[in-house]
Amino acid sequence: MEDTLMRLMHHLFYSIPKLHPIIRPFFYSQTKSSSPALNCKRYMTLMTKISPRLVIADWDETLTEKDTISVLAQAPSTSIKPFTHYGEIYGDVYTTYTKQFGPCKTLEDHIAFQKGMRPIEMSSIDALEADRYFAGISKSDIEQAAEKVKLRPGAVEFLKHCQSAKLKVVILSVNWSRIFIGATLRRYGIPVADGFESTKSQWNVKIIANEFEFHNGITTGIWQTPDIRTSEDKLRYVEELKQSLTSSVPDKLHLHMQVQETINIENLEDADNADALGIEGGSENVMYIGDSATDLFPLVAVSYPVAMQGSKIDKLLDDFGVEHYSGSWNDIESLIDWKAND
Repeated sequence: MEDTLMRLMHHLFYSIPKLHPIIRPFFYSQTKSSSPALNCKRYMTLMTKISPRLVIADWDETLTEKDTISVLAQAPSTSIKPFTHYGEIYGDVYTTYTKQFGPCKTLEDHIAFQKGMRPIEMSSIDALEADRYFAGISKSDIEQAAEKVKLRPGAVEFLKHCQSAKLKVVILSVNWSRIFIGATLRRYGIPVADGFESTKSQWNVKIIANEFEFHNGITTGIWQTPDIRTSEDKLRYVEELKQSLTSSVPDKLHLHMQVQETINIENLEDADNADALGIEGGSENVMYIGDSATDLFPLVAVSYPVAMQGSKIDKLLDDFGVEHYSGSWNDIESLIDWKAND
């Protein structure tokens, strides 16, 4: 991971002036001196089409209209403490951390800030586990809570277009439940891959996210490990996915794709699972789409970084001159050369 972060730092501070020829027109359209009339959609639809072999997308506020953690928290709980109690724990720890860290004046500051976020993220997680807030919940309870989630305009059409064009999509999220994400997608008619299945599901959306431990079909209130909590965690999975593009056998990828009670990583070594991910092509043809600072490391680690227009990460990347695309889901759909996957 340290080697990956060193490469990340090198990319950010030494490669930024050498903009990718495809990205350059849009990058300059997004600088602070640009005319407001030069909006994102105009530039993205007029640019040369790109041909990613793999699309990795964040979940909360990237594919969804709003953050969905609070929606998941509405699943039945036997806890005597309200969910807001844990939000206050996180808020207090985060405020203390930001004060101690000081202002982030450079991109290097933001990188260092994100590297220190795991204890902050775990503050509320540890408290939730200690109180067993999510204990005693069934899969159907989680699926029912997901009925309240709304996806962004154009997101469903984009995901379905990816499937019809045989373009791989992986959702990589720090969200607390794969079941929750999968239930939302299925409600919108988007096929989801339940783990590493047969070839009939190879074009279905795969989900890498956290999940609860289950005992006899009921949650224990504890999350499975390994977990995904930070930008650094996300980067690890992005690097593994990129590596899988050029490797016929994934090397024990710790991918949270199985909607099961336990994770069985060993089965990836079986011959029948050699092409479990079903992804072919070069590692340079990866698109990552995100909206928040948690997406910082993954965005600068791929060849096609995309920020949701107007999001926090869009502004951060603009402020420090990091090359990237920006737009809505309709814009992103217009950017891709769909014929390349025919």
